[in-house]
Amino acid sequence: FDNLPDKSKFSYIAGDDTTTRSLKKLLLNRISAFYEDRNVVRYYAKKMGIINKIKEAGSATEPLPLYIAISAKTPNAQEIADEFDIKIRRLRKSGQLEKILRKYNVADWK
Repeated sequence: FDNLPDKSKFSYIAGDDTTTRSLKKLLLNRISAFYEDRNVVRYYAKKMGIINKIKEAGSATEPLPLYIAISAKTPNAQEIADEFDIKIRRLRKSGQLEKILRKYNVADWK
């Protein structure tokens, strides 16, 4: 925060529930934008009933791959990872994944 060019144009927020607090500040015109993962914002905006009152301004970076971690000490780690991949593909093919993601207003990562 100390390295920002003009501190009067930036607001720093920390602590618990920063996304909800940022959305409330946005609705009250106390800020004009904030930086957060799009899926996190979509989830909280839907939960707050304001999904149609906000719009995405853009992205600072290209999407990055998402990984799950399974301890190497887990005897069947590779089997678990393979099963996860298979089940995600099945959910996607059947349309169930889309239904699950829609419930949280989250986009498919494929």
